[in-house]
Amino acid sequence: MAPNLISGKLLGAKTLVLDRVQSSRRPDLPPLFANSMPKAGTHLQERMFDLLGYRLSSILELGPSSGQDALDPGEVALVAKRLGRLRPGCSIRAHAFHFPELQRHIDGNGVKAITIVRDPRDVCVSDAFYVARTPGHRLHAHYRGLDEGGRIMASIVGVESGALDGAAASLGIAEHYARFLPWLERGPGIVVRFEDLVGPRGAGSDEAQQTALGSIVEYLGLDLGAAEIERVRGDIFWEGSSTFRKGQIGSWSDHFTADHIGAFEASFGDLLGSFGYGS
Repeated sequence: MAPNLISGKLLGAKTLVLDRVQSSRRPDLPPLFANSMPKAGTHLQERMFDLLGYRLSSILELGPSSGQDALDPGEVALVAKRLGRLRPGCSIRAHAFHFPELQRHIDGNGVKAITIVRDPRDVCVSDAFYVARTPGHRLHAHYRGLDEGGRIMASIVGVESGALDGAAASLGIAEHYARFLPWLERGPGIVVRFEDLVGPRGAGSDEAQQTALGSIVEYLGLDLGAAEIERVRGDIFWEGSSTFRKGQIGSWSDHFTADHIGAFEASFGDLLGSFGYGS
């Protein structure tokens, strides 16, 4: 047996053991599918669930990186396996478009689902900086050949296959959000906005953060006192992640030019309002 296959099997076995221990420690925490648009507050969300007592069991990427509009049989099998064995107290961190098979296995296994979204203009700026400084990203070489304005435009409108030496095209931001929209329209689970959850340290408000966190706690069926909720709120904004840049609301206005605004509005149309964001 190949060494990497042996290593993978050992890692899988270790994960199952740790998940089993966690489920015995925290049977009060329902299994959780923690989903987000890339660069929309993934680590804010992960920090929150860590503070609530969850253990991160695995990570799934289904759509945003590849731009796919359907799951292949292997991915369907992986979804069924991961969600079928997800235990109380454990979570899956995901970047996932909405797929019928994913919805079916979330519902069928009694898994809670929480999706976080963010103003897509801020996502474009964060994405432009992230891709340019991340050599492992498939668009890194292309973004390194662009200036800041060109990178932001590429994140808005996408990148054609021809500019990527025949590799799969990168979707524009509007197409990404259109494929996340079903999470908002029909679930499963709830959708939370980054702007409501980030709190005053990210240019949000105490009131919005209290409401957002309260809705999450209620959805998960947790019995937390006021002091415990305040503890989570006090520590949720965390700058320790290697991918953290600013975590601020509305920073897009410092980077978007008139051309960026025009391209964004032309591609997004009424979709922006569907997620609760104004012009």
